[in-house]
Amino acid sequence: MSRPGLIHEDVLRVGFDDGSCLSTLADELASNLHRMSEEARFRIEAEAIIVPSRWCEALRRSIDGGGPSSIESARLLSVMGSTGDAEYLRTASAGRKALRPFAVALTRKLAPPVYIEDLGQVRVLLGGSQLTRVLRRKVLGLLCFLSSRQGMACTRDEALEALWPELGPDTAANSLHQTIYYLRRVFEPAYREGLSAGYVLFDGEVVSLNADLVDSASRECWKTMARYGADSQEGAFFLLQLYRGRYALDFTYEDWASSYRENLHAAVLARGEAAMYAGSQLGRVEEAIWVAHAVLAIDPSADAIERGLVRIYKSSGRHAAAAEQYAHYASVLRDELGAEPPTYDEV
Repeated sequence: MSRPGLIHEDVLRVGFDDGSCLSTLADELASNLHRMSEEARFRIEAEAIIVPSRWCEALRRSIDGGGPSSIESARLLSVMGSTGDAEYLRTASAGRKALRPFAVALTRKLAPPVYIEDLGQVRVLLGGSQLTRVLRRKVLGLLCFLSSRQGMACTRDEALEALWPELGPDTAANSLHQTIYYLRRVFEPAYREGLSAGYVLFDGEVVSLNADLVDSASRECWKTMARYGADSQEGAFFLLQLYRGRYALDFTYEDWASSYRENLHAAVLARGEAAMYAGSQLGRVEEAIWVAHAVLAIDPSADAIERGLVRIYKSSGRHAAAAEQYAHYASVLRDELGAEPPTYDEV
């Protein structure tokens, strides 16, 4: 190394020639990060990401030393550290609040995502694996209720009205706080206020799920519908692969779930019908037939879809398939919907 004032120039020169040389000087560089230019720190960061095993300990020693480079060392560790480094930063930040943002940043970066399989019976996946523990009904209910809301957030009073309508205000508020307490620890057993990834957020007035860490099957359906045109066959293909059943059957009789369930179901059927007719008009008959059958597999009572499918079969000259589909259509109308079907020729 040359004289101290030019350390950043040395880093740049060595970094260009052979970045691996920087790792042999990790301890010295970590303790001098405060003296380097932004470009020099960028070179070090690039090398540290490649060889984290060499740099993590050096950065920890810099942080433990409490010198002028300790904050910059914590920032770098939050970029390329592992789970053990996140725990280290959380522990270190207990006595040094300036380290807390870096502890939280690394914890959130490494946090496994939560995915709520909320179509049909609800399942919760953490990092791609299904949770093995059985969740209390209200805990699961709060999770699903929040994921069904715009922005995955609601006010405190909305949560109380939806989930504890039969309780008095004080009792219901206490139940909400307890449920949030348990829900947080479903995903982070060692949850610590202000130092955890923050799957569930609550400021006293608004409770929400962290959209960067939590998603659900029903929300994917809505996002797919927003991404494609109303009559897009490609959009319908993706949507009907995602939509595997009605929303959250665990909460069939909950008012908050019923309205969301019916709105989503109606939207899916409408997209399917639009895509079916668009495909038929464009001559993409096989795709239109696939869409129709996919919708009927989800909802056999979707009479508008089945009537349209009969018409597509007839117009494409598949009279045997049309007659067979009509027989099923007429049976559903009579037996399940209590209505008299139009004649075959009227369809």
